[in-house]
Amino acid sequence: MLISFTVSNFGPFRDQTEFWMIPFPKLAQHKERLVPLRRYRSKVLSCAALFGPNASGKSAFVSALAFLRSLVLEGSRQPGRTGRIPFGLQKQSADKPTRFALSCLAGGTLYDYECELSDLAVSSESLRRILTKTEEIVFQRNAQTFTGKLFADETARNIAYSTGADTLLLKSLLAEGVAQAAPLGAWFRSLKFLSAEHSLLPKRVSAGQSALAEALDTLATGISGFQEQTAYLDGLPRQIREELIGLLYGAPGNTYEITLADGTRLRARLESGSHRIEVQKILPTHHAADGAKVIEAEHESYGVKRLIRLLPQMSALISNPASGILIVDDLDLGLHPLLTKKILTDFLQARDGTHMTQLIFTTRSTELLDQNLFRRDELWFTERTEEGACQLRPLTSFVSESGKYIRFDKIIRRDYLKGLFGAVPKMGQNNIFASDQSPKSSSSKSSS
Repeated sequence: MLISFTVSNFGPFRDQTEFWMIPFPKLAQHKERLVPLRRYRSKVLSCAALFGPNASGKSAFVSALAFLRSLVLEGSRQPGRTGRIPFGLQKQSADKPTRFALSCLAGGTLYDYECELSDLAVSSESLRRILTKTEEIVFQRNAQTFTGKLFADETARNIAYSTGADTLLLKSLLAEGVAQAAPLGAWFRSLKFLSAEHSLLPKRVSAGQSALAEALDTLATGISGFQEQTAYLDGLPRQIREELIGLLYGAPGNTYEITLADGTRLRARLESGSHRIEVQKILPTHHAADGAKVIEAEHESYGVKRLIRLLPQMSALISNPASGILIVDDLDLGLHPLLTKKILTDFLQARDGTHMTQLIFTTRSTELLDQNLFRRDELWFTERTEEGACQLRPLTSFVSESGKYIRFDKIIRRDYLKGLFGAVPKMGQNNIFASDQSPKSSSSKSSS
């Protein structure tokens, strides 16, 4: 589970920007959703929503987490460079380090991980293991100098000194299968992103289709069920095909599903005995006067495609404790506001504090600014300053003129639209189409 995430000098985040999933003290709203960390006698939030106007940092926050995940699990895609993207609206930012820091619960233990990057190298990196009464430094790296409990092992020392300057030591330790780093590797792999820029990887599923069909029927999409049709893997993008085949051969007999960008769903299974891969295309069926009709997923509306990708992932956060953290950019994209609210209401009502999973999403739907739906500490606002730097701020940080926190019965949607929490578009008064209404010049008239 994610406890906190900090980023600075990356993308539009110039200054240190902090986000956390720590409950606000003495807040009684929806406390049944809090997840207890009994070993540490604390609790953590299971959901968070980021609100804000366009270009305010919502998608950039998602990209920052996705970048760190990729750097830890895959390494830089630019040989000899870290691939970091410093704040671009201030010249001196190019000479300052990009910093990431996160605190997470991995394998039942709390960890603090930090790294600083320049364009060419990892300037510092550390991993701390938080115990109930103390903490231990697993490793600490400053340039190519290494300290920490991990290096009592000769193998770990050799891995460290052979790690390139542009590569995270954590990435190298995971690649070599070092046990002390394994919980962090599993945690980063549990991060799942759903957005226009991030495609979902294959996931293990059960054979049933009824739950999704019932949900889509309840949401009045017209879909009443699914049919299976024989298909092949040849048309898959190479990276996804290789990922799926690797999973199939790693776990014969298990069924895996992949949803493509056009909404097409494929299920594949490797027969244990024959080593033959069976692939089925999952086709939605619709209500019709003369019976159910099959329609290719690519012909469905954008909103239905979005639901077909989104709902199984959200359902897994309840049914599968190992499904980790789902991060959705523009959760309401292509969806009616009332439909989005219905989905989140049902999802949050199913949370009871026993699910060690989290949902973090961005949205522009003001219909969701409702204290009957969300806790105040689950709501965050993103805003761009006059210098072009993006900031994050939780609703719990706002106080009235008298110094009091927002009441539990406050209609926050109305106050947000009034601009009391910021994070609204700062628009000018000029008609943006005024220039299109000006008379044509005499030269254009004479030439016509």
